[in-house]
Amino acid sequence: QLIFDLRSEGKILEKTNQPFERRAVLNPTGVVKDELVRMFYRAISDDNISSIGYCALRGAEIVSRSDRPPLYPEFDYESRGLEDPRLVLIDDIYYLLYTAYDGQNARVAYAESRDLVKFEKKGLISPSLKYAEVLARLNRVKLPEKYFWYGEHYRQVIAEDILLWEK
Repeated sequence: QLIFDLRSEGKILEKTNQPFERRAVLNPTGVVKDELVRMFYRAISDDNISSIGYCALRGAEIVSRSDRPPLYPEFDYESRGLEDPRLVLIDDIYYLLYTAYDGQNARVAYAESRDLVKFEKKGLISPSLKYAEVLARLNRVKLPEKYFWYGEHYRQVIAEDILLWEK
């Protein structure tokens, strides 16, 4: 069984007492490999820093779960967390895309793996565009005001030089 009916299965994954996922686990992605669902998920620590956790499922049963995150903050662009993983297999390479958060900006980064055990981070793939630049370009096409609310809000609340969020 690879499809879950949440009404009958309930929660499939819950936080644990492991430091990296003590606060929460959410937003999983998965792929079937060797008759197991290999699930990667956002794990949040007590200090509110996210990493990517891992477990393997047979149906709704967890058959293994990592006690350390396979992907965690290592670079400035992801210093406050790796969030919301998405996984795809193309030509024998697994591509794991995630939101890299530095405390101000949320941008898309990715890592590659051939075995779902060792990952090599490849860096950011989303453009680093300031909200001010994007809003100036969008103003030219006269979109409805609702499209500008987030940009103005983030510029006022977080920082004038905030980049366009990619989540």
